[in-house]
Amino acid sequence: MKVFLTGATGFVGSHLAELIINNGHQIRALLRTTSNLRWIADLNLETFYAKLDNANALLKGLQDVDVVIHAAALTKALKNEDYYRVNFEGTKNLIDVIIENELPVKRFVLISS
Repeated sequence: MKVFLTGATGFVGSHLAELIINNGHQIRALLRTTSNLRWIADLNLETFYAKLDNANALLKGLQDVDVVIHAAALTKALKNEDYYRVNFEGTKNLIDVIIENELPVKRFVLISS
């Protein structure tokens, strides 16, 4: 099974990545160019750099995946609008790309903060 994982460099996401890999599955991790890779550096996973607001990039990253685990979230921000933009609009964009392109994703798991 191939898993598209957002938030892989966070505490929960990095532990999920390790568990998924240890159970014999593949991961394509959505990362930002500013992501700190220290917790996933030793894991055998595919990295994919994009932002949740870039539908075209997400479409490329979501090709040939069976499951999406969305663990990315903004937990600290200067403005409340940033929480909405990242946590709501980013999640909606990810779901919209899957639905609008009729991607054969079998499961979508949202881990919310």
